[in-house]
Amino acid sequence: MLAKIAIVNKHIVKQFIILRAIYGFFCQALSKPVIEALQTAKLNKLLLLTPSWTPAFYHPEAVTAAKQAGYLIGTYDSYNTAIPMGVNDNWLTAQIPSQLRENCAIVKKDGHKKMGFQGKGVYTNPKCMQAYFQQRSTKIMRYGGFNSLFLDADATGMLYEDYQPKRLHSQSTMAKGFNYRLQWFVDRYQVPLGSEDGNAINTSSILFAHGIQTMGFGWLDPDMRKNKQSPYYLGAWWPDDEPQVFFKPVQVKAPYKDLLFAPEYKLPLYQAVFHDAVINGFHWGADSLKFTDVKVVRDLTAMLYNTPPMLHISRNSLKKRLPVLKHYAKGFQLTHEKLWDKTLVKFVDLTKNRQVQQTMFSDGSTITANFSSKDYLLNKQVVKPNMVVMHFSDGSVFNWKSN
Repeated sequence: MLAKIAIVNKHIVKQFIILRAIYGFFCQALSKPVIEALQTAKLNKLLLLTPSWTPAFYHPEAVTAAKQAGYLIGTYDSYNTAIPMGVNDNWLTAQIPSQLRENCAIVKKDGHKKMGFQGKGVYTNPKCMQAYFQQRSTKIMRYGGFNSLFLDADATGMLYEDYQPKRLHSQSTMAKGFNYRLQWFVDRYQVPLGSEDGNAINTSSILFAHGIQTMGFGWLDPDMRKNKQSPYYLGAWWPDDEPQVFFKPVQVKAPYKDLLFAPEYKLPLYQAVFHDAVINGFHWGADSLKFTDVKVVRDLTAMLYNTPPMLHISRNSLKKRLPVLKHYAKGFQLTHEKLWDKTLVKFVDLTKNRQVQQTMFSDGSTITANFSSKDYLLNKQVVKPNMVVMHFSDGSVFNWKSN
């Protein structure tokens, strides 16, 4: 099962560190003791997302405690892929009633229904699903007590033409359907809403997104998804309380390692456009600790772009991961409180090999990251390897190092 964590509130938009929580069938992480442990650790800016709404139904006292602590707490929800019962019973959100699944399936030009995510079930038309979405999300918010929500895939810009004879919807009509769904929820509940990617076509209603800072990749790569002997195998979707796919540390296979993570091949283009509008982070399948051989690079890049960390948690892993989360909070929270509403206006390579990079924000603040193995002298200040130095417009300076 999945889970997510994210951020923000457009009206009081203070920053929230993204924390991803993985909960098993018996809700092994969502509990008052876990919330109390986060508070005791003095983590006061968190967005907690559960894999489905059921943990909150089982433990309403934990949801209440999270809100009293000042956290955002929400759940993963999805309406894009519809599957029948028995196909994947762990993917509760995708189990759509049979008649609705039949009527709302996107029809291709050849008359066949478009197969859903990873070939399971069907993809659905958002306008056709709107009434069901309103009905189900209303119950989820009422009985879950949430003050946030994550709608998977709605903001990916994944648009198709629908040749169902009674609809004949174009891609632009499909885009309007997703935007209407997102905006309806925001208008109704006035709480932070997130989605996947945050594609420009569908960003008008969302405040946070997963998947630009580190995207989902290797979906069809057997070494990552099937070959259990591979060092790149992401892991199984079990045990329920701590699925390997989220907690098992792995390496990144070539060419993904260079293509997706090497600093010399990256530019903060998305952040240059959306930094002060959409808080974007890692894909939900790739938290800050998942990939061991690119962890430092991802840490530095996220701090450089002022995008939040993300951690999966379980009851068993909480004690070990709390210090890690506190270390991330120390760097990101301070920076984001100063820069959340600033635009990213400049990006500079300070060395020819692009191993020292700097971002500048609209108030004049700069963040410098040293990806190299050598010290770098910045205006008489030494920037150590694996270190980020923040110079703020108020004259303060802060150093943060990836462990």
